[in-house]
Amino acid sequence: MTRPCLVDPYVTYDPATFEVAIHHAQQARLDAVVLVGPAFEEAPDPEALTALGEEVGVALYWGREFEVDGVRMLSIETPEHIAAELDLGSGIEALLKTVEARGGKLLPVTPRQLDATSVARERRLPADPALPVVVGLVDGGTRLGRDLELEDAGECQRRVIAGTGPFSDASRVGRFATLLRADPLSRASVLAQLTSGAGIAVELTVDAPAAPTVAKKKRRRRRKRKPARAESGGETADAAKGDAPATGDDDAS
Repeated sequence: MTRPCLVDPYVTYDPATFEVAIHHAQQARLDAVVLVGPAFEEAPDPEALTALGEEVGVALYWGREFEVDGVRMLSIETPEHIAAELDLGSGIEALLKTVEARGGKLLPVTPRQLDATSVARERRLPADPALPVVVGLVDGGTRLGRDLELEDAGECQRRVIAGTGPFSDASRVGRFATLLRADPLSRASVLAQLTSGAGIAVELTVDAPAAPTVAKKKRRRRRKRKPARAESGGETADAAKGDAPATGDDDAS
């Protein structure tokens, strides 16, 4: 069923930290995640991936990353083509046709940011109607790189979507995502919305663990000491120690 949903289009797949990534995706209430692996042989079994997604309550899809013409690209493909060979030397245009012929989609990822600390100041991904969307808002990287991504996207009229990205780790999943109106359980629906520019990039607020509450100690009020009373008549001790009443001798004098 089509509804508003949160999708992370780029979560690096690492078997050693996979459970951590899924835990944070659940905490952030993501509806779907695209797991990205660099090597074809690391792709998990498609049926196992679907079953696991149903178990954890987060739809899981598979993508693979590679570099074409100096640009980092993300290919999100159908399960039957996960391990299919691609001619990376054919250029972006030819590769795009190949992936789409297989029912997949191709997305450029942070073209300006080479890695977590390096920025390509002079290189810009040219405007291309076949690539209307870029994964440009990610966790990590540099402020300059992010500013250049947004500036380029504006000049090229390319929509920006958000995800964890290639510079982060499993513990940071759930901080950036893309808001779509799609069926998160339908791969075709999610891909159509991601690559059409209909998604909205969002930065999510991660709730910090609540600080333990410490009960305040009640201040003990000091009790005022009552004046001591004289034993004989109920007068206070101070009154008992006062001046004695005048005698007749004093009057006589």
